[in-house]
Amino acid sequence: MGEEPYSVAILIHELLRKEGLMMNLHMFATDIDAKILEGAKKAAYPLSSIENIKYRLLNRYFTPAGDCFWLVPEIRDQVAFSLYDMLDKNIWSLRKASSEISIWCSAGTF
Repeated sequence: MGEEPYSVAILIHELLRKEGLMMNLHMFATDIDAKILEGAKKAAYPLSSIENIKYRLLNRYFTPAGDCFWLVPEIRDQVAFSLYDMLDKNIWSLRKASSEISIWCSAGTF
């Protein structure tokens, strides 16, 4: 849970690191399911969820603890999660926020 926004945050972090650039990254991720959001905020993943991650990325961005791998705070803290219904009549209220890019994942896949 939360894989998509965290994956984008890791990708951006890797690109910036490669180019020697710094940027304050803040991402806003939403879901209609509060239970999914609570799991995403924990940023803890079982081995089965991260088995396809390259070893160098796993070492850089995850810390093993117990039966889970925890995303490092440096990345976890860049993503804010919120309950949001795309069918809500106030959907465009998000446009008031200052943003440079919008990415929609999993919309309409159910």
